Formats: sequence, structure tokens, C-alpha cells
Amino acid sequence: AGDGFNVLCAAHPERVVRLTENWRQRTDSGRELARSLHAGDVDAAWRSLMDTDVIVVARNREHKLDTVAATVVEAIVEHGPRQVTCDAVTNVEVADLNARIHARLVAGGHIDPATVIRYRTHAGERELGAGTVLRVGSSLKAPGRCEALVRGERVRVTEAGRDRISIAFDDGRTRSLTPRTLFAHLD
Repeated sequence: AGDGFNVLCAAHPERVVRLTENWRQRTDSGRELARSLHAGDVDAAWRSLMDTDVIVVARNREHKLDTVAATVVEAIVEHGPRQVTCDAVTNVEVADLNARIHARLVAGGHIDPATVIRYRTHAGERELGAGTVLRVGSSLKAPGRCEALVRGERVRVTEAGRDRISIAFDDGRTRSLTPRTLFAHLD
């Protein structure tokens, strides 16, 4: 019945819960997957699942992160960085995946390699260049300043320098932060 259905049943044992619709079977590939599973043909079910691009098979963690990074970069190039999200990795792997995505964007010329600077942070080395997109991870309101960094906002690096990093917001605001402040508040 699916994890969501099972969780609902476990959370409300006093109620009778009835599954009324199976969304997985709304597509040809979903129906083929269901037929294969009902017939006990796991190999056919696996092939059906693989054909949907829903799952990626990787040889190891390195291959998985490289494959996901390549897929995310293709989506960023096609749709723009603000239209792309990825939930294919664990929290522990996020920094590694982001570094791989950034390296591919630099290598592909989507971020100007001449503007990239490497910074040493508490979490290891990070690279930023003009065009790098960052997300505000923790809010920051500087005393005496009206513009704040709001958690979840995305900004684009306009200039990366050793002492200051300039960022631009979607609404046209700009800000210049020290690398230490930037890395403390932006991912």
C-alpha cells in the first residue's frame, strides 16, 4: 500500500483507513511496474522503474554523487538555478554534492572560472565565483541596516574577493559581506 498509507494506518489505529487510489498506476510505466510486482517478477519491475528515470543505480557513493551532480547541472543549465531542487542525497552528502555541482558549472563555463576564489572555512575548502547561487541558511540582520538575510532566500555572487563577497538578491538589492559572515549564514 505504500509507506504513506502504512504510516497513516499506524498513526490512527482506532480508525478504518481505506486506500482509494493508487497514483503510481496513473502512468503506463506505473501500471507496468505494478503488474510486474503483482506477478512476482522483480527483475521486470526493476527494469520498469529504471525506465522512468525515477531511480539512479550507482556503483558506489562517488559514482552516485557524480551522477546526481551531472543531472542537477543539466537541469540548472536548462531551467536556471532557482528552478532546480534536489533531494537525492543525505544531509551528510549535501556539501560534497554542492561542491561537485559547482565544479561542473565552472568547468562548463556557466560560472566564469577567472572569477573563482577558494576559501578556507570551518567546514573545509569552498569555491565561489561570479554566478554562484547561494541559499541563506540562517537569518542575519545587521545592526543599523534595513536589509536582512532571510532564511531560504537565494542570492547570486556578483563578485568574489578575498576580503569581501558581493551578492545580489532577486529584487535588486545588493550586499557585500566578509567571507566569514557569508559562510556562517549562506549555503
